[in-house]
Amino acid sequence: MGTSWTVEFTRGGACGPHYMLSDKDGCFARLYQEHGNDDEALSLIAAAPALLEALDDILMAYDLPGDHCEMEQAIIVARAAIDKAKGEK
Repeated sequence: MGTSWTVEFTRGGACGPHYMLSDKDGCFARLYQEHGNDDEALSLIAAAPALLEALDDILMAYDLPGDHCEMEQAIIVARAAIDKAKGEK
């Protein structure tokens, strides 16, 4: 994918504390802080680009004809992205 992402934390404003994931085109996602668990929020938002790329790779591998060897590799990458989102790696 090659997209460059940034993460910003905003403490105030009308929406309250939240993390914002952006690329060159603007805001991609916001994660609102409800319970004050910064570690969970940061793990999830940091993993968002990897999760998106992993899902894209799985769909592309699924659409390829043949024995789906590419699918196996895509699933390995997806599992790593999920672990990152959960803060496990």
